[in-house]
Amino acid sequence: MSTETLSLTNENVEKVLDELRPFLISDGGNVEINGGQSIGGNGDGGDITISAGTKNGSGTDGEIEFFTSGTSAMSITTAQDINVKQSIIFHSPTEGIVYTSMGTVTQATDHNTNVTVNSMAGVITLASVSLASGAEAQFQVTNSAAQTGSLILLTVDTPDIGTSTDDSVIIAQVAQKGSGVFKVALKNVGDSATDTTARKINFLIINPSV
Repeated sequence: MSTETLSLTNENVEKVLDELRPFLISDGGNVEINGGQSIGGNGDGGDITISAGTKNGSGTDGEIEFFTSGTSAMSITTAQDINVKQSIIFHSPTEGIVYTSMGTVTQATDHNTNVTVNSMAGVITLASVSLASGAEAQFQVTNSAAQTGSLILLTVDTPDIGTSTDDSVIIAQVAQKGSGVFKVALKNVGDSATDTTARKINFLIINPSV
């Protein structure tokens, strides 16, 4: 490319553009969308809203799609589900998936009492009763988020070692899964019966389909 200094004329502008056009053609142009900038005082920056078209009559509402390399990389459906074709990468060690509406429920009578909690993640507080060493119990969780093919993760919160009065250890396992329901099996694998401190079971459901 020439480094010659030219005067500002229409002819020279066209000359410079003729040199630049091959580069502009070979590399796709970048597109940048910016909200409006506040120009003084305590003004807010402008928002950016992307909205799919709404249907007319018996038509179908539009969806939002993002493309890279000529193929759809992400879409937002009319049901507000987000479909991502590749991995979601978190770069911060302190950031990740956040649930702001986890479900909670407390078991009423004993460790065999069924509960209902409709959420993808939540906490089940077990009944405040003792479970003998080697004893087992099982209860059903009615949960509209559960599917037959769900991956359901369970963890048990146990009393702090400094406050516990026994050598009990409760484990929790998923015993059965179905549409809208799963079962939790409990077992005390410790050397003594539990005290009556209510343990808590944390659950997370990961589904293979919507």
